[in-house]
Amino acid sequence: MPISERQRTIFLCSILFILFILIFFIFSPFLDSIIFSILLAAVLYPWHKYQVSIWGWKPSWSALLVTVVSLIVVLFPSIYITTTLIEILPSKIQAFRFHQTSGLPTFIDTFLFRIQSFILNNFDQKIDIFTIREKSIAIINSAANQAGQAINYFVSNFFHIFFTFILTHIILYSWLRNGRSFKNFFLKYSPLNLADNQVLIRTFIKLNNTLMKGNAISGTFQSLVSYILFKITGIEEGLLFCLLMFFASFVPVVGTAIVFLPISIYLWMLGNYVASLSVFFTCGLAFVFMENWFKPTFIGERLNIHPVLVLIGLLGGVKILGIVGLFYGPIIVGMFLCILNILQRRLI
Repeated sequence: MPISERQRTIFLCSILFILFILIFFIFSPFLDSIIFSILLAAVLYPWHKYQVSIWGWKPSWSALLVTVVSLIVVLFPSIYITTTLIEILPSKIQAFRFHQTSGLPTFIDTFLFRIQSFILNNFDQKIDIFTIREKSIAIINSAANQAGQAINYFVSNFFHIFFTFILTHIILYSWLRNGRSFKNFFLKYSPLNLADNQVLIRTFIKLNNTLMKGNAISGTFQSLVSYILFKITGIEEGLLFCLLMFFASFVPVVGTAIVFLPISIYLWMLGNYVASLSVFFTCGLAFVFMENWFKPTFIGERLNIHPVLVLIGLLGGVKILGIVGLFYGPIIVGMFLCILNILQRRLI
């Protein structure tokens, strides 16, 4: 029985589908590295293109330079943060626990006694402040233990994280060096016409660059404010906390609060009230300003997306996809609106 052309097509499509599933499972362990390298390539490609077109560099040498610089910019601060935290964190936790067991008054005692006096004078009710104190100290001790466990986890998984980081930059080099070939491949197999494909590519690059720039500006501003403040107040390890503030600014919702709040509490417990309040109010104001006004406004205005949609994209992306959703979420929202506009033009 002769095989028809339709049967051959169905057979080839079936084989293609099976191979696609297998390739997906092969690539899935490295999906984050692949996607993040694409995001980096979209940001760094203009620099690479400038070196090739203006300076006359070979694409391979230009891509190598851009990749190495990106590697150094992220790798060296990460190594410094990790080694410094490993060195100072145990002593800081030990000092904190000694302070809690030494019988010295803490801000918890003062705060609870004031609450007790207020409630007793105004409502004629008593509260068990000693139980609340013990539970509060237990919570703070638990947070300190979790911080130590987080550092231990990072150290124990250092080689895995390092491998992922290196793989990301190897893929980045390939994107930069062969960017035009990848673009032509996408245009060749995309079912859309050339104009719509160009709109999609430009929209993706604009979304990615705006998100990266917005987070970088926010992180730089907050880290510089914290570094100047730490120098003025005489807080040790100012550079360490400055770098931590920068990287923490990329974390949605909590942002740099996961850095300056523990520092403020720790300083208060050691009796350094001026430095504690200075860190809390100065870094807190910078955090509120950048996270609740600058980021949504900066991103929304440049992308013509309402700030509420940007915020929902940030929060929803993190909830569904984890920390990488900080970048993927708004990009998904922006690409959805872009495709919606393309469909609208076609249907009208």
